[in-house]
Amino acid sequence: MSEPEKRTKPQPKSSRAIMYVFTGLILWALIIAFGAFQTQASTDYRRPLIVIGVMGFFLGVWWLALRSKRTKN
Repeated sequence: MSEPEKRTKPQPKSSRAIMYVFTGLILWALIIAFGAFQTQASTDYRRPLIVIGVMGFFLGVWWLALRSKRTKN
């Protein structure tokens, strides 16, 4: 006996748009982190880690806020 196929609903446009924004912000943070590492003053490896860490924290808090809003609805 086989299980019936579960059809997944396509993501709504707003959800897809949020994923595009998240992707864009991640790429932007990586470009800034690369630039922070390539400055003439110093090639300290901690500078890009700080940029990536701050953006990761921001996106994490934003993701939690969106998720808590979704569970309330």
